[in-house]
Amino acid sequence: MKSLFAAAALLAASPAFAGEPEGYDVLIEQANAAYSAGDWAGMATALDAAQNYIPYSLHITRFRILAYSELGDFEEALAIARTVAKRGLSLALDGKPGFDALRAQPDFAPIAEQMSANLAPAGEADIIETVNRDSLLPESVVHAVIGGKDRYYVGAVRTGGVYAGKALHAKTNGGVYGLKVVDDLIWTVENTRAPYAGKGEGAETSGFHAYDVAIGKERCAVPLNGGPAVLGALETTPFGLVASDSLTPRLVLIEGCDSEPRVILEDPRFANLQGVAYDPGRKRLYIADYLAGIFSVDLETGAAESVANAADAHLGGIDGLSFYEGDLIGVQNGTPPQRIVRLHLSEKGDAVTQLDVLQQALPEWNEPTNGTIAEDAFVYVATSNWPAYAEDGSEVEGAQRQPLRLISVPLD
Repeated sequence: MKSLFAAAALLAASPAFAGEPEGYDVLIEQANAAYSAGDWAGMATALDAAQNYIPYSLHITRFRILAYSELGDFEEALAIARTVAKRGLSLALDGKPGFDALRAQPDFAPIAEQMSANLAPAGEADIIETVNRDSLLPESVVHAVIGGKDRYYVGAVRTGGVYAGKALHAKTNGGVYGLKVVDDLIWTVENTRAPYAGKGEGAETSGFHAYDVAIGKERCAVPLNGGPAVLGALETTPFGLVASDSLTPRLVLIEGCDSEPRVILEDPRFANLQGVAYDPGRKRLYIADYLAGIFSVDLETGAAESVANAADAHLGGIDGLSFYEGDLIGVQNGTPPQRIVRLHLSEKGDAVTQLDVLQQALPEWNEPTNGTIAEDAFVYVATSNWPAYAEDGSEVEGAQRQPLRLISVPLD
């Protein structure tokens, strides 16, 4: 019987959980073995424990529901499903006998109705820029005021390059995952791994690059050495530029063109780091982990703390992350439905007290990714077209691609 948790098991091999003798990888092995043996109690126990490592993995959540349903503990299965629905999400609970039995329970009907309602679009798409190209795989955007006018620079993963509107502003040697404007420079983080179309036969590389904001000429290129990496989000801090590495979960800092990148934080709780956002008032760096939630980091001490979920909201699946007036704005593209959310923080910034959905499931989207604060608005890449590419970078047959769209959400 094919393992239900092949995708999750791949994650178990990540350094995120290294050094845990009875850690996540062992639990997934136990869950797979229990599933193959029809040991639903063992499967439920193993997955409950695995969920503690990555509390926002909906993959794990779905199969916890299945395990309890097969066990005949419909009360627990319904409770888990009810929490998913209450958090504004939806799961496909079908295709297995245990799910069929759960759906036959009278108390499941209102949960199913809520999950269906949760998938409805919300908000309006204020499209501020459209570029009639669908091959860029745009991942990041940064706002700058040049000559008194707003300008949005977009980084492309598939083709490489930094674009200003329809024009190629800076030619790059890798896919652009993160962008920041600092003084007269546009800083990028670039990776040559798939789906970057220019990848050659050599080893995959990751690094920091700086380009002249006026003419796009490269000022410096600083490679990141020391093992495999996928540098993603990029943020400015008083200590320098900080990037997240999603492949080997860690934070990397560079002070400028004349400095070497250095790892400033690794933590066994990290699973898949994505967006980073600096709060100058609280002097904290916030990190979105796709599976483990939100962390805050004191860059002076290097101490990382998990941000409490006082709102009982789903804090996973967040790609882009930005700071705005004491709160966090997130692009939650790892959830059904995909959403743009505002996370209200406590006074100390150590807890999420409320989650507001600003937009969700808009027909103008094709997997939104990252955004930028532009005065009192959040402007984001709405059509990355990531679903059109397989893990090896090949094009998915029949997948739809849409032109680049930047959409604005008012925050005031």
